[in-house]
Amino acid sequence: MSILYKMSERIFELEKQGVKVTRLNIGDPGLVTPEALTEACISAIKAGKTKYASAQGEKELLDEIASLQGCSAKNVVATPGSKWACFALLQTTLNKGDNIVCPTPYWATFSDMANQFGAAAKLLKAEFEERWQFDAEKLKELVDKKTKIIILNNPTNPTSVEYDDALVKAIVEYAQDKKVLVFMDEAYRDISFRHQNLTKYAEGLAITNSFSKGYAMSGWRAGYLAASEEIVKRIVKLNQITFTNVPVFIQAAALEGLKRRKEITAIAREECLKRLKAAEKALTGAEYVKPDAGFYMFLKCPDGEKAAEKCLEKGVGVTPGTAFGDHPDFLRVSLSHSPEVLAPALEKVKEAIGETK
Repeated sequence: MSILYKMSERIFELEKQGVKVTRLNIGDPGLVTPEALTEACISAIKAGKTKYASAQGEKELLDEIASLQGCSAKNVVATPGSKWACFALLQTTLNKGDNIVCPTPYWATFSDMANQFGAAAKLLKAEFEERWQFDAEKLKELVDKKTKIIILNNPTNPTSVEYDDALVKAIVEYAQDKKVLVFMDEAYRDISFRHQNLTKYAEGLAITNSFSKGYAMSGWRAGYLAASEEIVKRIVKLNQITFTNVPVFIQAAALEGLKRRKEITAIAREECLKRLKAAEKALTGAEYVKPDAGFYMFLKCPDGEKAAEKCLEKGVGVTPGTAFGDHPDFLRVSLSHSPEVLAPALEKVKEAIGETK
């Protein structure tokens, strides 16, 4: 189990014992699901949409996603969260001895998944001093004949930084020439402060998005993948022999969310900005690259693991940078509470960082 999940389980266990912990360690926006989405779900349940259904997804939802991603509904599959989209893509693409390539800091679950299938993860460490922008030429050097997928999580978890457009374009063009699939994880695109335009589907790309963040549906488990028809067919088969289908009533909520995408995600971004401002005030003097999106901050500190322990002693859960690659001198904090709750919790985080010096 990775450090990320070990910390989460440890905090859940403390809470079972009655210990109060302000959780800034998990990627939950801490927002209430919009009422219109909840009502769409309830209406679908009352209409009897509680039975088995297509393992690919409901036609209306697939059509709506396809319209956003600039592709055919045949290129889309509904998944129980973007995490399953990633898992399913890797499982149906990788063979033992293959590898994936990814810049770090990164969501280490990518490599955990690849390892499950006997594949390796070849990682390129980006640097704080470069605003976490990776070197495109160095990333290309990691690609070999066993590379099946290049993963770009953009905006990124854990830094909330967006990669420069020129970097992304260079990698996509290179990968298309080399016949290597580029997997674009855009789970945080809807809460980007810079631009919210989704990457349009094109040959050689696989794109996932989640309803967890911008639509406040983290516990609903809803997401999707846009990819080639061949990949979609493979994942539909995997869906059929595992969870069967995303519940139709959950798809109804997701569809309502997409129909109201502009207004709903704008509200989420506004709240993320309020939290960021509160966090920056509470963390005055701390070192970090200012986020381009909600809702993580990746803080520089002398010893991330030690600082995470000290935070927990103070009743605040955070995640050390070692959970996201070779970044021991950092902490990830999730701005997953209101400014009123965040401010005192982050003061404790700042204290913990100071105590590690």
